[in-house]
Amino acid sequence: TDTKQATDVSPLTSRPLLKTETPKRSLHDTSLEPLQSSTSVTFPPPPTKRRIVRLNSVLQMRERIAANADEQAKRLLRSSKFVGLIDETRCLIQHSTDLLLARLVPLSTALFYQLMVFNFANHGEMILSEPAPVKELLIISQSLGPTSFKSEDPSAFVQNAIQTLQSNSAMLWDYFSMKFEPDTTNGDLMLVSLPLLLQKYIPDLTRLPIYVMRLATEVNWDEEINCFEDICRITAEFYAPVPKLSLLSTSEKLAEGTAKIDDDVKDTSSSGQTPEVPVRWMIEHVLWPALSSSLIPGHGLLYEAPPLSQLSSQPQSASSQCAFFRLTRLSDLY
Repeated sequence: TDTKQATDVSPLTSRPLLKTETPKRSLHDTSLEPLQSSTSVTFPPPPTKRRIVRLNSVLQMRERIAANADEQAKRLLRSSKFVGLIDETRCLIQHSTDLLLARLVPLSTALFYQLMVFNFANHGEMILSEPAPVKELLIISQSLGPTSFKSEDPSAFVQNAIQTLQSNSAMLWDYFSMKFEPDTTNGDLMLVSLPLLLQKYIPDLTRLPIYVMRLATEVNWDEEINCFEDICRITAEFYAPVPKLSLLSTSEKLAEGTAKIDDDVKDTSSSGQTPEVPVRWMIEHVLWPALSSSLIPGHGLLYEAPPLSQLSSQPQSASSQCAFFRLTRLSDLY
């Protein structure tokens, strides 16, 4: 991607400020107690100064978000009260006298996309406790993804994907705090860190193989704005919560062939807790507060009285972007 110099102090191609690794936090740290089962990342300290971005492509992306804002949906989000989770992708909220069902997938995908765009070149990082070998992630992705993801020549696919990620690693690191670097012993490309989009929020790392594969194959690396949009979109979809059934299916497949990835692509628990506990805690105490206070909702999220078929945890494509449904109104109960 051809990038432009766009800061007031230092070029965006310089090393980001937030890159000094700190000792891993103890699982007994009370501030992280609800996340005890998520031991595969560490969090460096926050940045001391933001870099100003003047890239036209990024400014255009920000303008599009603002232009598509739905003020009615924004007021609903800001004034709603969290009632409780149904599962990892749906929750109940109260707005005035209405009880609403909120779909977290379209909401959180939009939020993470906006965080990628508005914090462009200023992301914190999550450092994997053990760097993940990109080759192994790509091999695993061929058995996890849909048929359309599979290559007729897996070996050539893996090598081309590695070359693509390696050739763009400087940009990914500088703009998105996503570090790919060669292993010091054998030279294999390793994934070292991911962008920190929300404090104390960790995406489902069992989906890491598909995420890396999509970065290597679905990004338009030749046009700047398309490149940035693709990276932000793919990353947002990776960070968004997924239905529990999908989590279990992916975890079972990973268990068959991830011995070389260690804990970096597994949702394991050294404390004996199930993965469901921290995931639900993160959604209620980290993700939902960010959604209700910071998301700029776009048009098309508000719907009324949906058919029951639209309320399933895995909606049909026609309704996949619907986020709010009115279930009942207090006045209707009396």
